[in-house]
Amino acid sequence: MSDIIGPLLATINTHPEWAGLATFLISAAESVAIIGTIIPGSITMTAIGALAGAGIIPLWQTLLLAILGAIVGDGISYWIGYRFKDRLPFMWPFRKHPGFLTAGESFFYKYGGMSVFIGRFVGPVRALVPLVAGMLGMRPFKFVIANIASAIGWAPAYMLPGILLGAASLELPPDITIHVAMVVLFIVLSTLLCLWFVYQLLKLNLALYALLLSTALVALLGYVKIVGSANIFVNDACLHLFRGSRNASLDTIMLNVTFLGESPVILYAAVVFIMGLVALKRYITAWHACILMIATFSLNTLLKHLIASPRPWGIYHQLASFSMPSGHATLATTTYMGLALLIASTLRPGRRAPIYMLGLILSFLVGISRLYLNAHWFTDVLAGWMLSALLLIAVTLSYKRYHEKLLSPFIILLLAIIPLSLSFAHDHHKHFKQLSVDYAKINPPITLVHLKTWWQQDNAIPYHRTSLFGFPSHIINIEWVGSFNDIQSTLLKMGWTIPPARDLASIIHRLADISSANYLPMISPQYLDEKPKIVLTRYIVGTHQKKQLLVLRLWDGNARLAENHETLWVGTIGEIPRTYSWLFTVYHPPHTFKLGPELFLPTAQTHPWRWKIIVKPRTINKNTIVNQEIMLITD
Repeated sequence: MSDIIGPLLATINTHPEWAGLATFLISAAESVAIIGTIIPGSITMTAIGALAGAGIIPLWQTLLLAILGAIVGDGISYWIGYRFKDRLPFMWPFRKHPGFLTAGESFFYKYGGMSVFIGRFVGPVRALVPLVAGMLGMRPFKFVIANIASAIGWAPAYMLPGILLGAASLELPPDITIHVAMVVLFIVLSTLLCLWFVYQLLKLNLALYALLLSTALVALLGYVKIVGSANIFVNDACLHLFRGSRNASLDTIMLNVTFLGESPVILYAAVVFIMGLVALKRYITAWHACILMIATFSLNTLLKHLIASPRPWGIYHQLASFSMPSGHATLATTTYMGLALLIASTLRPGRRAPIYMLGLILSFLVGISRLYLNAHWFTDVLAGWMLSALLLIAVTLSYKRYHEKLLSPFIILLLAIIPLSLSFAHDHHKHFKQLSVDYAKINPPITLVHLKTWWQQDNAIPYHRTSLFGFPSHIINIEWVGSFNDIQSTLLKMGWTIPPARDLASIIHRLADISSANYLPMISPQYLDEKPKIVLTRYIVGTHQKKQLLVLRLWDGNARLAENHETLWVGTIGEIPRTYSWLFTVYHPPHTFKLGPELFLPTAQTHPWRWKIIVKPRTINKNTIVNQEIMLITD
């Protein structure tokens, strides 16, 4: 299969003008009966999505053609079935392989009219269901509605992983991208495993899941103990990603979410809940709830001291306890998923999914809040989820051995929600202000730089700005000493302008590649996990004598001159690339420009600034070193 996909993607990469046609044909072929079973369309569509995400081929046009191809392919299958109907079982290849039609018919009878929509996402029957729908006389109008709706959902779903990977490749160095892909794949597979666990939770093979989960947890704990949390790629990437995402509004939201996992909140609510069960004479349920809480608190504390993993840096008040596993993630998951399992056991199987989903969402949000607030590493939260899942399996296996009369879902909700609400309100009122201070984001200590040393050697500032994931990305090519107001006023006099605030129109332009080079990218670049303090734009004459938008970004370099404590600003200047190349148009690289004072300073010598351009060797990757021009400006 790789012998087919590899050359195909290489051809699309080399000749992006053919990407639209290739996407349409692959999408259509995968949806045609029989042909779709031998076309590796799913893998190929994900790979094409990666090319679109990287900007090599146009995203929205590629998505549109993938949707159209899927509609046409299913339409062909439906027409074949509608045209030949009862003769199909006697035609090749169904005459020799009747099981194909049998599987499609069984699926169609099981789901009825929805089978066309559902079947689009089920690999073994994807190409057969439209054929069977036509053969069994499904009305054309009904089929068209289901066909279009399913195609609109199918194309983005199969291309999204590739699109995200391709977009990440623009932000990350090439040698790091593959690691990001592996981490994303690991997270996706872990999520699917958790969902599968919930689906299978009440079956008899829970002991096997417990064995596998305990093995994985021990392996994770051992790996972190040996390597150290700070030295694990995904931990560092998540730390920088969430630090760079922090703002006042999100801080407030995440602080409120993290209260759902605070130990006093859960402990008081658990005590009241267990007492309520005892009062209602549900002694077995009360006993298991008590064991679950005791095991959660004790094992979490024990593992913290065994692993002794320090917490990440970056918040005002560093918590005294060790980091792994996350107590909030463990407590929240055992509490909310435990309640979900108990409530779901009183309902019919068809009504349990929303309850499970609510428990998962609450558990997930508490874990994310710990990452956002920089209170834990990613592996801490993952270990907390795994530990709580293991405890839930153990308690479930024990609880299923008894046959106690179940309470109504309403009673369980009252016993849980009332004490949780009161406990949350009390703890929130008492500790919210203090936690707001404790979890406040802080920056690294400011570095003092001597003006003469900086001007002559320029070795005080990192050579690269870091990406959202904390890795070296774009090379710093301007350093400027001065006050914010002086720098901005000088640039405004030189024709630079403050770009308009991002609105719906600019987002649509960037996403749809409609004059996208005239609008700033949606994701703001960062330096030391901070957004730029100065962002200005200016038009220059670019490739083919067309206007190209130049953007200047300046960040506080977290350095001050030792002589007068003036801020040392660092930045990048460059052209805004198009979001994607046009459909059936060969991609052109951005125009390069000459770095010089005419871009920043008046030509008359009345300004207070002095400048010079130096050349420094910059390491791009392990095998590439280039000479990079850097402009130094000071007053």
